Amino acid sequence: MKYLYTNIQLGDLLEVNGIIHWEQLGFSIKSVRSRQIQGEDSSGNFISLLPVENEAVLAEHIARVQLESSEFVRIVGDEEYETVKADILAVRQVREEAAALTPTDEDLYRASVLKLLTEIKMNGQGGTDNV
Repeated sequence: MKYLYTNIQLGDLLEVNGIIHWEQLGFSIKSVRSRQIQGEDSSGNFISLLPVENEAVLAEHIARVQLESSEFVRIVGDEEYETVKADILAVRQVREEAAALTPTDEDLYRASVLKLLTEIKMNGQGGTDNV
């Protein structure tokens, strides 16, 4: 299978008159829904990978797109798809693990209340009934 590999926002790349006509651009909506992946890679680029059903139709559309120097659009095979997908998933996993270790607003609120109650008790300003 072939895949669209790009760092361009999909709307900027695929919209025609404000609408993305998936089938007319060489995609199958079913395949896009089941096999697409988007996210940041290890270089910090936001990447989209979408399965392509009709490479010739998509290539014709892409040929008309003006790219800036930092933008890229390629059609790649399964091997490169799997490599890029693994990179995106690894970055996503690192971020999820970091987020799990970051205290939430609720955690911070509970800690501040506990600290305040402990200080009140230590200063003798409250009885044990208040803690």
